[in-house]
Amino acid sequence: DKHRAELTLMVEMGKR
Repeated sequence: DKHRAELTLMVEMGKR
């Protein structure tokens, strides 16, 4: 899902 991709991006940034 598009929304899921955006959320994943935010999560990845937060992890780093």
